[in-house]
Amino acid sequence: MSKSNQFESPCYFLSAEEYTQDYLSLPELQLACLFKLRSAYALKGSPLSEDDIEGLYPVYTPVHEKTLGKVLNKFFTKKGDVFVDIRIESQIEKRKEHQLNIEQLIEKEVQKRVARALAGMKGGLSKARNRKNQNISVSEEEFLTDEVPEEQQAICEEPEDFKQTSSKTVANGWQNPSKVVANAKQTSDKVLANSKQSSSKPLANL
Repeated sequence: MSKSNQFESPCYFLSAEEYTQDYLSLPELQLACLFKLRSAYALKGSPLSEDDIEGLYPVYTPVHEKTLGKVLNKFFTKKGDVFVDIRIESQIEKRKEHQLNIEQLIEKEVQKRVARALAGMKGGLSKARNRKNQNISVSEEEFLTDEVPEEQQAICEEPEDFKQTSSKTVANGWQNPSKVVANAKQTSDKVLANSKQSSSKPLANL
């Protein structure tokens, strides 16, 4: 087990230092007794009570009783009704500190992600507003652009009656050119005769 994850879960981490200092010089019975007590201590996360010790290492013979007594006297300190192991207490404190650091890192990461999400939402809303405003401006320009040709078209268009009359006149002129010429000649003859009569009347009065 590496040192980076030794405190991630309740477990008993046996280091090389502990093994050489505490276990290596012990007789086999004491070694087994100490390992049972310390591993249970680390998993429990708190000092062992007398009931805990009795269940972990039952005393069936005087040899068991002597072995347990030597282990408790050498590695544990009795405080009230519990037995405290300084080495395991240090591991538990480190584990709690490690867990606290993990929780703080998770909280910071969550805050960063929430901040990024909120910033993204604000940016999306701003873009949506800008697009909406741009669409409104474009619609107004299209409306104004569409209105001008319609007005010019209404002003510049010739009345339908005038179109029909002028078209009829031109059509008649093309269809009956001789009739048009005859009518024009008759009109000029009438104007000429009238002018002669008007000029002769003052001479007669004289």
